[in-house]
Amino acid sequence: HMGVDARIFEQQRTPYLAAVEVDRTPPIDLTDVFDEVDDPVFFDWAHTNELGARLLARAMWERGLQEQVRALAQE
Repeated sequence: HMGVDARIFEQQRTPYLAAVEVDRTPPIDLTDVFDEVDDPVFFDWAHTNELGARLLARAMWERGLQEQVRALAQE
């Protein structure tokens, strides 16, 4: 949990999980995006730096966002 107290982590996580249940849009799992990165990717405990933002954006695009954008364009 990147040095964050587990209780705080759960407090932050719970509303997101509830929103997914209401919306029914499948979330894009990004939990492993930084696993193989040795360079710093966070500005602080929660906010990414430029590298982190680029890696997240690429992963979101490759893991489902691209298909969602295409589907919206066809509507």
